[in-house]
Amino acid sequence: MEDFTKEITTCLEVEMDNIKHLLEDVYNKGKRDGSKGKTEACAEAFHQGEVYRHKKLEEKGVSFDVGDEVRTTTDYDWEGIKVFTCGTVGTIIERHKSDIYGIMLYTVKSEDKDRCNEYLYGVADLELVESAKVPVKVGSIVKIVKEYNDFNPTFSLFSKGTLGVVTYINESCQEKSNEGNYKYEITADGKSYYYDRDGFEVVTRVEEDK
Repeated sequence: MEDFTKEITTCLEVEMDNIKHLLEDVYNKGKRDGSKGKTEACAEAFHQGEVYRHKKLEEKGVSFDVGDEVRTTTDYDWEGIKVFTCGTVGTIIERHKSDIYGIMLYTVKSEDKDRCNEYLYGVADLELVESAKVPVKVGSIVKIVKEYNDFNPTFSLFSKGTLGVVTYINESCQEKSNEGNYKYEITADGKSYYYDRDGFEVVTRVEEDK
């Protein structure tokens, strides 16, 4: 009888230990999930706050285009990560609407080659330096700001700072090419190359025909 009682007691102790471990596992999992949920809730609240800031300006008609030169007004990108220093000047190379938040996000590229140089911004964290929408006409004098075209970066074009003249505009091409068909022919020093709009800045413009 004594042995049987001892065996029962031992079984109960083992079972209680198992139950204790199960309860600890459930508690720890709940704690982890709760913390994860809290973190996700904080991130969601942050993004909703960002959405509100950007949407307020979008509703007023503020927006940017690919090729626009802009200046950052914060040290942080769209997700609150510290990136470019406030006041960095760069070019918008892409824009897309967020599927989740419904606002326009802009990819800004800096010419600083010593670090990662492309980050996402909302409209409220940028200010316009020079618009790419300025009309470019045949005869416009331009300054080269890129030594290559993104579709073919291994092919060297004019050096940065070169002054040239727009000698032809292919109206059927986009301002920014994804297929290697560039819109603007620029001539300098007896040579001609084709560029996207973000490859040059207009220095002087041909007056509109009167």
